[in-house]
Amino acid sequence: MLMSASLPGDLANNDPASGLPAAAGPTPLWRLVPCDNNLGLRAVIPVPGGGHRDDLVEAFRGRRFWANNPFAHTAKMEIRAILPTFLTSRGWTVRLDNHGGGSFSLGPRDSRVIRPRLISGQDFTALEVQAAGNVAIEFVLLADGLVVGGLTYVLEADMREPADESVRDEHEEQHHDDHHADEEHEHEEGRRDDHPRRIRVDIDLD
Repeated sequence: MLMSASLPGDLANNDPASGLPAAAGPTPLWRLVPCDNNLGLRAVIPVPGGGHRDDLVEAFRGRRFWANNPFAHTAKMEIRAILPTFLTSRGWTVRLDNHGGGSFSLGPRDSRVIRPRLISGQDFTALEVQAAGNVAIEFVLLADGLVVGGLTYVLEADMREPADESVRDEHEEQHHDDHHADEEHEHEEGRRDDHPRRIRVDIDLD
């Protein structure tokens, strides 16, 4: 979910009237949003709420997101995990397995990977999720007390297993291309090593 606000004399970077290359696009969101306080992005991810509780736990297995300090100075970072009453009343909790948990400091423009883990409580049914209305797990990122990011995971009653989220972003694509190029280089080096080489050795027997 992308939100943009433009005012005379303060146009958003994605406003065509700004004449900026970012407005002409295409521009990745990860590059566009952090550079403009006129833009806000909230990722909303569906997770299974219509199957067994193990399916919801599995949706968070290995899950990660990045906490970024947008400031040019060291900032005190805080990750607030907000579980809905629907889950807390059933004994569900969440833990952050990354270094520092939900409170740590980051240097200027620095980042850290956040690893949330959902601890299951009592089971629930798809009908209970539907009856509860909007059931969402939220993570709010703050830097020096200011909200600078967040994620929302919405339980979907008609979803029985975790979605496939294997699409690679631009960073991963570049990493893959670089890794592939390194493998090709090593392969070529190996082929050259297959050819015999002539070695001359001089021995002085004084």
